[in-house]
Amino acid sequence: AVVSTQSTGTNVKRYEASEVPSDDVALEAWLRERWYEKEKLLKNFYETGEFPVAEGQRRPYFSDSANTFKWPIFVIWNAALALSLYLLIISPATRSYFLFANLTLFLLSTTGLLEDLDRRCEKSSPSE
Repeated sequence: AVVSTQSTGTNVKRYEASEVPSDDVALEAWLRERWYEKEKLLKNFYETGEFPVAEGQRRPYFSDSANTFKWPIFVIWNAALALSLYLLIISPATRSYFLFANLTLFLLSTTGLLEDLDRRCEKSSPSE
């Protein structure tokens, strides 16, 4: 398996249109200030691996750059998997459901009805 060690960091800041100068000289100075702010953020990012948290904001719960272990998702996913396997072994109703669901999907995909259903759903969904 190929494992990528690269991550992508983003930092977005919105400006109101009223904050952006309209004349060329002021706009050039304003853009230059934003450039220096960006360079400062990048320098900090390259040194620490994270963007600084602005006042009034919280750091995201999961941060790839901080190499935090995503244990809540790990625990919930494994608990759901264990429960599914337990019910599959113990419960005849669960076995029947899994058999019916898999058989239905198999028949729909082999007969082409699944693609047809997908096309019909795309046609009926409102366009953006």
